[in-house]
Amino acid sequence: MVNLEKYNSFWIALRTIPHKEKAVIRELELRDYEVVFPMFPKLLPSGKKTFRALISSYVFVKTDFKRLENLRYIPGSKGYLQIDCKPALVKDTEIEIMLKICGTLEIENNVKNFCCGDKIKILSGALAGYDGFIISKDRKNICINIGEGALRIVFKTDETVFELIK
Repeated sequence: MVNLEKYNSFWIALRTIPHKEKAVIRELELRDYEVVFPMFPKLLPSGKKTFRALISSYVFVKTDFKRLENLRYIPGSKGYLQIDCKPALVKDTEIEIMLKICGTLEIENNVKNFCCGDKIKILSGALAGYDGFIISKDRKNICINIGEGALRIVFKTDETVFELIK
């Protein structure tokens, strides 16, 4: 069992009514809570940028033991996530990872400016961090030769973020 009284402050996941996250965030901020609601940009086919929740119907709140019970009475919320009738704690590193994921996804994908032969770095997805050369590309796909071997991978341009290496 985790003894919450020993922590100065900790993060918890507060459940919300669907599509009420922003109203809950406003209420929490009025009550001086630190709140994180990780969102990432999504480019629509029309070219407009919209933002989507990384984890919908949850906001992450930094609280302490004394203020924990007050979180049960936030309009638009459904209480905090629990394990064995105790709040499920979210580690600082897990909050940082969510923010990093959203920060990485915010990089604008400028594949239109790339040409065959350009050296690029993959910035998102399972192969993030690898370098390669563009072999071919079209509006929806880009084919990259990764490393010095003959590994050729086709990526969907709207799902992976790349950076041109100069």
